[in-house]
Amino acid sequence: MQIMQHGVHNINHLKPILFLTQKKYRVLRHGVFLISFFIFLSQGRFLQDYIDKDKISMLLIVYAFFVSMFYVNMYVLVPKFLMKGQYPLYISVLCLLDTAGLYLLSIVMNKYVISVDVALITEQRLDLSDGVFLSIILILTSTTMKLFQRWVIDVERIAELNQLSLNLELNALKNQINPHFLFNMLNNVKSLVHKDPQLASAVIVKLSGFLRHQIYGTNDKKVLLSSEIEFLSNFLNLEKIRRDNLLIEIETDRLHEKGYLDTVFLPANLFTTFVENAVKHSADYDGEKPFISLSFSINNSRLLFVCRNSKSSKIVQINPAKDSGLGLANIQRRLDLLYQDQYNLNISSVSEEFTVTLNIPL
Repeated sequence: MQIMQHGVHNINHLKPILFLTQKKYRVLRHGVFLISFFIFLSQGRFLQDYIDKDKISMLLIVYAFFVSMFYVNMYVLVPKFLMKGQYPLYISVLCLLDTAGLYLLSIVMNKYVISVDVALITEQRLDLSDGVFLSIILILTSTTMKLFQRWVIDVERIAELNQLSLNLELNALKNQINPHFLFNMLNNVKSLVHKDPQLASAVIVKLSGFLRHQIYGTNDKKVLLSSEIEFLSNFLNLEKIRRDNLLIEIETDRLHEKGYLDTVFLPANLFTTFVENAVKHSADYDGEKPFISLSFSINNSRLLFVCRNSKSSKIVQINPAKDSGLGLANIQRRLDLLYQDQYNLNISSVSEEFTVTLNIPL
């Protein structure tokens, strides 16, 4: 982690890299490229084949073609095909566009050349081979620049995610395994030892699993879905021991039968903050039957998590930006880093019910 952060620190202090990657320099770097490339083409020997009135027109046509190839590759072909691993399709589309474009360009150029006195035609005309060479240079340049920009962004995102994970881990050690919670659980076990030894034994097993997950399970970046659900179940069942009237429901939509529970991996503690929030607000419920309901389902390679809980009608809504104690702002930032714009998080509140819906790709 320290190496990664140190690397990002060095990257952010190199001016050439900043110029090539940061958005605030976008207009400037494109301007430098467009002007430099125009000057380069204007010095081309192929323009000697054209009379003065046609030179500017020919230069603009050639310039427009190669600039179009540069930007189509950089902003369409590379993101749409190359970065998604569709290498054969990327090469095929690129070759097709480049070949067709160069062929049309050569037709236009030859039409202009025919209108010139034959004595003025040189052997240094920009023919197809020259166009192919220049296209390759521009395609390699645009591809390298786009991939480099993506690499820098990914390095920064990973470093930020590692830092955020470290902060979440520290907060977990301070908040989730708090002495007050353990004290209550141990007191409950003590009182149950004589009244109901079997239940006391079950509580110890659940508490052991809960602590094991917190201490050892979160060391891994990803955990099995079954492990995460088991942890949440233990957590809620321990809470139920303290509150007999608490109703708990965990629906998995037959994920075990479908083979998902032991094959799907997720970032550790992805749902914990939402369940903690549910526990806290269900405790404030002034009705007869407080409840917490969790639902997990998978469809089209996406996981849908729904957490519902009762709450006091006095609480209108939760503001993630202000209610930092619940960690909603942190978990939302973590989701941004993990899934970017590929996830959907909806938090809603009605009279006596609070609902969190999270949809993520697998």
